[in-house]
Amino acid sequence: PTLCDAALTERVCVWMRTGLPRTDAFACEGINRETARRWGIWAEEGREPFVAFCAEVARAEALAGRAVNPQAVAQGTHSHDGGSSWHAGH
Repeated sequence: PTLCDAALTERVCVWMRTGLPRTDAFACEGINRETARRWGIWAEEGREPFVAFCAEVARAEALAGRAVNPQAVAQGTHSHDGGSSWHAGH
């Protein structure tokens, strides 16, 4: 079982839409950096519910007005730890 579910995803996204950066929104819901990194890896492997979680987090960042690099988006490049590391798309 995982704590990553639709309810947690929605709570994280609510925090982000109010302007909190990703890492702060994660912390508000008890998601530490290592967990976020691990969920990102699992999302890259195509595992649900992690793919959906990452997609919703990216959408919340965009809705919050976070800068988006269109070239990075086109390549699928993304970060699951607030920009400390970057990964190819999933």
